[in-house]
Amino acid sequence: MDNEIVSLRTEVSKTFDLGDGQRKLVKHQGPIHYKGPGSSEFVEIDLTPVDQGDHWLVDSGPYLLKIFKHNCEIEYTSAQGGTYKVKLTKLGHIPVRDLDTVPVIIDGNIHFNNISHGVDIYLDIRPNKIEWFKVLHHENTITDFEWEVEEEDNGQATVNNVTKGWDNAKANLRCSNTIGPKISSNGFRTP
Repeated sequence: MDNEIVSLRTEVSKTFDLGDGQRKLVKHQGPIHYKGPGSSEFVEIDLTPVDQGDHWLVDSGPYLLKIFKHNCEIEYTSAQGGTYKVKLTKLGHIPVRDLDTVPVIIDGNIHFNNISHGVDIYLDIRPNKIEWFKVLHHENTITDFEWEVEEEDNGQATVNNVTKGWDNAKANLRCSNTIGPKISSNGFRTP
C-alpha cells in the first residue's frame, strides 16, 4: 500500500513511500493542495459546496467562496486577503432581484437554470479559478447581462478584459462574454 509523505507535498504534487527505499512522485497540472491562512503545511483542496441555508460555502481551498441561492451572487475572498462581491443585477433592461429558479449542484458546479426564457447561468468552481458562464439556448434570447462588482480590502478587479488590479494573492477577477449560439465565454476568473 502507498503511504503519502505529507511533508513532501507541494501545491501540485504528492510523494508516496513505496517501501524498500523507493518513492513515487505524482504531479498534477493544477493545484491539489493549498496553504491555509497562517499555515506552513499544504492541505488537500476540497471544493465541495456545503449548504449553509441561504448560500453554499466553499472554504477548503485557496479561496473562500459564498454562493447565494436566491440570486446570481457570490462573495469571493482570497486566502491572502482581498474580497470581491459579484452579483447579476440586470437581464437586458430588467432588474434582477430574487430569482424564481432554485439553483442546483451538478458535478460540483452551481447551476441557475432558466433564469430568463432560454438563459441558464452556471458557476464553474476550480482550484485556480471560479468562472460564471451564461448559456443561451436561443439566438433571440436576452444577451445583455449587467453585473455589479464590489471590491474590499484594497482588492482590485479586471472588468471587460481591462485590468483594474489584483488582490493581495495576485488573483485576477475577469469578466468576458457568452456561451451559446455565438460561442464565447462569460466569466469571472480568479487564476
